[in-house]
Amino acid sequence: MNIDKFYPAKINADRETFNAIMRSLLIKASYDGILKRITDYKGMYLSEEKQECWTIKFENFKGVFGLVLSNADEKKNGYLGKFNLYYFPSCDDEYLSKCSLVEEYIAIDEIFIEKVRAFSSYPELTTNFYICTISLFIDKQKSSLFVSYEVQKKEKSYTKDGVKDIKDVTNEEYILKPLSIDKNFPTFRVMSQFFNFFNTLLTRINGEKPDYFRAYKSKAEEILYSQNGSFTKEYSTNNLKLFFSLAYGDFDFKSLETNLEIKKELKSTNILLSYMKYSSWTTVDVDFKKYSKTFTQNSLKPKLILVTGFLGSGKTKFLQNYIEYENSKNRFVGIIQNEIGKIGLDGELLDYDYSLVEIDEGCICCSLSGQLKAGIASLMKNSQPDTILVETTGVANPFNLLSELNELENIIEFDSIVSVIDGANALELWDKYAIFKDQVRAADVILLNKVDLLSEEEIEQVENLLLKNNKCANIIKTVNCDINPTSIFNSSKLIKSSTSHIGMMFTEDTPQERTHIQDGISSKKVDILEPIDKNLFKIYLEAIPKDIFRIKGIVEFTNNDNQFVVQFVNGKYEFLEIEKRKGKDNFLVYIGKDIDKYNLILISSFKT
Repeated sequence: MNIDKFYPAKINADRETFNAIMRSLLIKASYDGILKRITDYKGMYLSEEKQECWTIKFENFKGVFGLVLSNADEKKNGYLGKFNLYYFPSCDDEYLSKCSLVEEYIAIDEIFIEKVRAFSSYPELTTNFYICTISLFIDKQKSSLFVSYEVQKKEKSYTKDGVKDIKDVTNEEYILKPLSIDKNFPTFRVMSQFFNFFNTLLTRINGEKPDYFRAYKSKAEEILYSQNGSFTKEYSTNNLKLFFSLAYGDFDFKSLETNLEIKKELKSTNILLSYMKYSSWTTVDVDFKKYSKTFTQNSLKPKLILVTGFLGSGKTKFLQNYIEYENSKNRFVGIIQNEIGKIGLDGELLDYDYSLVEIDEGCICCSLSGQLKAGIASLMKNSQPDTILVETTGVANPFNLLSELNELENIIEFDSIVSVIDGANALELWDKYAIFKDQVRAADVILLNKVDLLSEEEIEQVENLLLKNNKCANIIKTVNCDINPTSIFNSSKLIKSSTSHIGMMFTEDTPQERTHIQDGISSKKVDILEPIDKNLFKIYLEAIPKDIFRIKGIVEFTNNDNQFVVQFVNGKYEFLEIEKRKGKDNFLVYIGKDIDKYNLILISSFKT
């Protein structure tokens, strides 16, 4: 390659040179209409007060990114410039609540935005809003460009003594309790927007995709501060420092990385290749159907969200909330449901306008995964949904679907894997079922549901378990999956469709192609021949063995003309009355572990 494509002038190891290189790159971006469309880049502002710096705006972020050169140096084989990347949230920015109290106080200042435009002149901004270090290396022959990123998954700080309202010294209540978290900023997620933009810019200028890409990890530090201003840094088991390196040209890039404080290379070359496949910086051939909002809104390719979660976690409730929200926005949703029990039922509970295809011949995440493509084709034959939600059986392994989802790129846009986690039973499920572990590890978004049933300590314990085993997923606490669906969408096209891949790299165990069969989970259907006594049935359900953790079906009770949907999960049950359906039999489907060892009672014998 020829570095003149990026910067045609002479290169030296000084600040002026690297400022000129960055200035040249960002100016080129401003004149690239295609780049803007596929990365949401809106433009940049150059400030030359005291120290040259740039503020950069993206359409899908309310805040502003800042970039400034921190150091320039000559190395043995070339020239190295290091830039600091910042993110300055606006007052109505969702990320402001993730900042520290000090940062929130700075951000609500009336002249905050004015300061941001020349942020390098204000130490309070450069001290508090840093998110990433970006290194540019150019070899002395000007034949190679190396770019590396150093970022923590999250920036976290805790208060040792707690924080009280300094304006009301008589008030003994804490704004932040002792040893509580002050800052919990999703640094990697936010930085990814710039990562995708900048790499795409370099690829488009070069005219070829990168010749080299690696990802690494090490332990990350978290800060504990005291009232007296002192602070300590400690390595965290629930956080990571991440390193990403990519390069254009022919050079011994591996040797350059020895200067980084890298502890461990992320595993699985295949996963890295899958991760790169979804990134706009890995090709110069732009697929506008994939990246353009205009095309996707015209439903040329509907967005697909894979919804997984163990039995009884709340997946159907999530679907109800999602459909209701999309209907209110005049958007149409397609649903593909799959049940291990071979009898579709949850479609009966969805009351809004949608199109449903049920795959009831087995588990699509096991040997019959090929039916997903047929299900999508059937759905789109009769409707043109804006979004397709694929609800898997509660004992499905989403990893087993990733390869097929890749093959469906020509008809759908794979958005994310959403895992609904039953917070009240998460710790027990983790110890008992490998499938549950893979549902956590595969997720782009984790909905930690039923938090109303947990104490603060229990919530923290479950969160730590989830963070330890999926360090990239966005964890959202919910009750009855009551959530604005827009909050589950990934914040950038880098994370989009790839967090499930990169999340696997951040776990210690490589996921296997497990299915519920390995966990001994199966189902059994029992036909209900006659109406049954409701009170006797309740007594029966309350005595169900613990290994039978899911019962669903339709029954008739004596002295009632209608039918009832039965939902039983982990010892809790409910009956939902529905109008009697002509020609439909009554039945119950049992799902549990080693279910064949139980002699299931014939429910039809429950008579008064």
